[in-house]
Amino acid sequence: MYPSYLDAELYTDRFYAPAREILGGTLQGLIFEQGYQRRDEQHSPEQTAEEWDRFFEAAAPDPRRHLEIRTGRLLSDPLFRVLRKHGVGQVLSHWTWLPSLRSQIEKPAGGLPSEDGSQVIRLVTPRGKTYEETYAAAHPFDAMVEGMLHDSTVEETVEIIRGVVQQGGRLYLFINNRAGGNAPLIAQRIAREFTAGEDGSPRSNPA
Repeated sequence: MYPSYLDAELYTDRFYAPAREILGGTLQGLIFEQGYQRRDEQHSPEQTAEEWDRFFEAAAPDPRRHLEIRTGRLLSDPLFRVLRKHGVGQVLSHWTWLPSLRSQIEKPAGGLPSEDGSQVIRLVTPRGKTYEETYAAAHPFDAMVEGMLHDSTVEETVEIIRGVVQQGGRLYLFINNRAGGNAPLIAQRIAREFTAGEDGSPRSNPA
């Protein structure tokens, strides 16, 4: 583990304070990412929760914070309790070794929004496909790759977006080219599905 891992003072002084000074009111959110841990190097869910609890306790508070955990085993009650305690949202990440978006949000207390009521979804890679595999398949990222973006990914993303909108919340969706070949085209597909009526036809715009 790096010596600066979860160093709250370093984060506050070297990142958070400068970000607020430079971005001001345009700063919409903060995402913390804990990379994937192989089973032989994983901390327990309880230890991971304690580490993040200490970090959020010591770091400068902010209602726009979100945490992305890329190890499915760590998405558990101990961590969710810490997120709730500090008002930190859970990033719903569609990534190589994580369970489906629907599975993440259906966990007890899963899919927590941040204190300011916002939710984050990240579509990074298809499940079960590595960075190298998806990069090779999608490069040069100028078109969709057949079979790379599953219908279930789009359906689950739209389902979550609709839920957040119905509750009056705000959602940020980040899409990587490696999720299906071309991020703008993926966004268009999600938008079409979101605006479709129950019969599959586009909803008409109000006059």
